[in-house]
Amino acid sequence: MKIVEVRQGQTLADIAIKEYGCYEGIGFLLQDNSSLSVDVDLVPGTLINVQETVPELTTNNITVANVFKTQQINPNSGYYPEIIEGDFLEEDFKSIDYLV
Repeated sequence: MKIVEVRQGQTLADIAIKEYGCYEGIGFLLQDNSSLSVDVDLVPGTLINVQETVPELTTNNITVANVFKTQQINPNSGYYPEIIEGDFLEEDFKSIDYLV
């Protein structure tokens, strides 16, 4: 068993995809973390138990999980950056090549 720290905006589905390569991994996370529920809003910094080997996973699931790990991809479907609001003029973007 290993421990994973939740990042800002991560959901159980994000962690399941990264660690197990499939959404079905949510079930393993729930099994190994009795304080969690399917609809939990994870708090950044929460520590979650993750199985290191799961016999039920297919070779494809393991391959997907390995891609996330080796490429250091951290799925984060619940994070939305702050939206900047305001009145913008074309002149504000002249330095951006694709708008000129």
